[in-house]
Amino acid sequence: MGTTPKRYRACLIGLGRIADTIDDEQVGSGWLMPFSHMGSYSRVPEVEVVGAADLSAYQRETFGRRWNIPPEDLFEEFEEMLERRQPDIVSVCTSAAPRARIVLKIAEMVQAGKTRVRCLWVEKPIAMSLAEADAMVEACRKAGIILITNVNRASDVYYL
Repeated sequence: MGTTPKRYRACLIGLGRIADTIDDEQVGSGWLMPFSHMGSYSRVPEVEVVGAADLSAYQRETFGRRWNIPPEDLFEEFEEMLERRQPDIVSVCTSAAPRARIVLKIAEMVQAGKTRVRCLWVEKPIAMSLAEADAMVEACRKAGIILITNVNRASDVYYL
């Protein structure tokens, strides 16, 4: 039986705790893993992470070392990453304040033909206000992007 071919290209924006290190806090806790976005992608054979972006050089370097991502796949500006890497899926793992701006920019880039993003996995809370969330949902609808927020524990037996 052969290996599963990669079918989806993924990128991450925001390389802090929820994108990367939260799993370390849960080791031995008894909770089902993974918690992090990168931990999730690393367990799905059909997904290849092709880029990661963060404004912090330290975050980029640490993330790259931990996940064996070469420097040429680490970006300061997410817009450059999306244009160069052409991902299908993007995780937006930033703090909540810039999240709406980032999602709206990605939808704009898709509509302009600059990137081909088809799914945004947005960390919770989706935005700082209902108005921002509504704008994000509408922009993604117009751009043909599936917008999901992080509710990966909703079906976990412990939460039920």
